[in-house]
This record gives sequence, structure tokens and C-alpha cells, in this order.
Amino acid sequence: VDGIAIVVHPTNPVRTLTRAQLRALFAGTVRSWREVGGADAPVVVVTREEGSGTRATFEELALQGARLAPGALVTAYSGGLRKMVADDPRAVGYM
Repeated sequence: VDGIAIVVHPTNPVRTLTRAQLRALFAGTVRSWREVGGADAPVVVVTREEGSGTRATFEELALQGARLAPGALVTAYSGGLRKMVADDPRAVGYM
């Protein structure tokens, strides 16, 4: 059994999200962290590459048919995703 965690920069004050908010963040319908209780800053979505098992599982369980936000940043490795989120206070990703 594997788990998937949503990750944000340590300074991001958002600590809980509903499933609907999570889906809206990753689909790009929520474009500012302010819409979910955070700062007035754009959301930067970070995702794994197509073909990643983690991405497929995330899309199935969290997005439930919604498409990822256009312009989402893509990385091939979990380590790259972790670094991208750690380097950008506006970023959200999953691991």
C-alpha cells in the first residue's frame, strides 16, 4: 500500500483542504491561494510526468476525471517535485 500526500511550501498557511478545493486547485479553477484561506498569491501547480504511477493514482483518486491545470509545471521525479515546492511558496504538489 502506498500513500499520496499533498505538499506545499512550509510558509503556506493553508493546512487543510476539502476534496473539492483540492480538485479545484489542481484543475486550475482556483487560481489564488486566497480562495482557500491563504495569501493573495497565484497557485503554482506541480505534477509528475505522464506515465507516472503516482500521477495516475492521484488523477484517479483526487481529480476524479478533472484535468490538470493548463500550465502546470511537470517533473519526472518526486525529488524534483519536492525541490520545486520547497523553492516556491506558491507551489502545490503531491508525492
